[in-house]
Amino acid sequence: MNPYSILNVNKNSTQQEIMQAVAIAMKEKKVSVNEIALAQKALLNNQTKSIHDFINFLNLDVCDKMPLPSLSYDNSTICRLNIFDDDIK
Repeated sequence: MNPYSILNVNKNSTQQEIMQAVAIAMKEKKVSVNEIALAQKALLNNQTKSIHDFINFLNLDVCDKMPLPSLSYDNSTICRLNIFDDDIK
């Protein structure tokens, strides 16, 4: 659960802005009342807000939309390094 995305606020939002966002989220009814209440509780408590700031530091939703690079490679170009062979004996 990302309380910032549930309430559509950023990490610099004030308590008043969070309360306004709660009212807006309740009117829109896009998420459950329970999720809104949990998001509100998490962001109004300084300790849990700090935890969510750390956990949600990066927006990983963008990564879901990015294509992964191809991992194909040519086996003929792989060679074995033997610099540690003397240690194996």
